[in-house]
Amino acid sequence: MKHPEVKVTILVEDVAGGPGLPGEHGFSCWICRGAHCMLFDTGQTELFLKNVHHLCFNIRSIHSLVLSHGHYDHTGGLRYLFNQTSDLKVFAHPEAFSFKYTQDPNGTIRSIGIPISKDDIEKHATIIPTLEPTEIFEGVYATGPIPRIMPFEDTGGNFFVDGTCHAPDPLMDDQSLFWESSHGTVILLGCAHAGVINTISHIRRLTGNKPVYAVLGGMHLLKASETRLEATLDAFRENDIKLIGPVHCTGSKAVDYFLNQIPNRFKAFRTGSSILFE
Repeated sequence: MKHPEVKVTILVEDVAGGPGLPGEHGFSCWICRGAHCMLFDTGQTELFLKNVHHLCFNIRSIHSLVLSHGHYDHTGGLRYLFNQTSDLKVFAHPEAFSFKYTQDPNGTIRSIGIPISKDDIEKHATIIPTLEPTEIFEGVYATGPIPRIMPFEDTGGNFFVDGTCHAPDPLMDDQSLFWESSHGTVILLGCAHAGVINTISHIRRLTGNKPVYAVLGGMHLLKASETRLEATLDAFRENDIKLIGPVHCTGSKAVDYFLNQIPNRFKAFRTGSSILFE
C-alpha cells in the first residue's frame, strides 16, 4: 500500500535552531503524513509548545501522541499540552508510568519519571498501551517493547525503579517509531534505551527484513565505550543505513565519531530542523 510522504520536524532537542527556536535537554518531534499530524514526545518543559507556535503549526490539530519512554525530558511537556488539545490519544508502554530514578556520581538520587500522574493524564486523554507493534496512523507504527539481544548494548545509564536505587530499571517501556519510504524503512528514536542496533534489528524482523534507509533521534551513547561505538558503527555499515541523524542524548563524543567515520551518511539536526521522506 502506497502512503503519502512523511515530514518530520524537530520541536525540541538539545541544540538551539537559531532565533526563536531555543533548545533544551529533551526531545520532541512533529510528524505529518498527508493531512494527519502527531507528536512524538513533549520535551522537558513547555518549550515544545512555544516552538510549535513559532513554526506556525496548529497544536489543536493533534490527536495522537506517542511517548518513547517515561523519562522527564521526553514527557515533561505533558503538563502544558492538555489545555491545548481535545480527544488526545497517548500511546505508551505501561511501564512508562512507573517510578523512575537515577543516581548521580556524587550519590544524589533524583526522580526522573513523568512529572504528572497517570490518573491526571487520564483525566484529559485516552492512554493506549503499546504492548506490541501498534499503528498510530497511515503506516506509521510504534514498535512497542524491543527485545534486548546485542551483548554490547545496555540502557546507557544508572536507571532504577526504586528510590534507594537498588533495583535497576530495564526500561522496557522504550520504543521507537518506524514507517516505509520510497528508499526503505525510516526509524525515529526517542532515546534508544533498548539499544539502537537492537531497535534496528527488531524493526527489520517486523518488516520482513526490508532495508532500513534512515535512523534519526536520540541514541543514548553518552557513556558508550569505544567498543560499543565501534560495534554500533559496524552495524550501521552492515545494515547499509544511508542516513544517520543522531541528536539529544547521543552525546558529542558519539556524534563526532559518526561524523568522522561516515560523513557521507551523517546528517546534522537541531531544534527546528525538518526532513521529508517520500
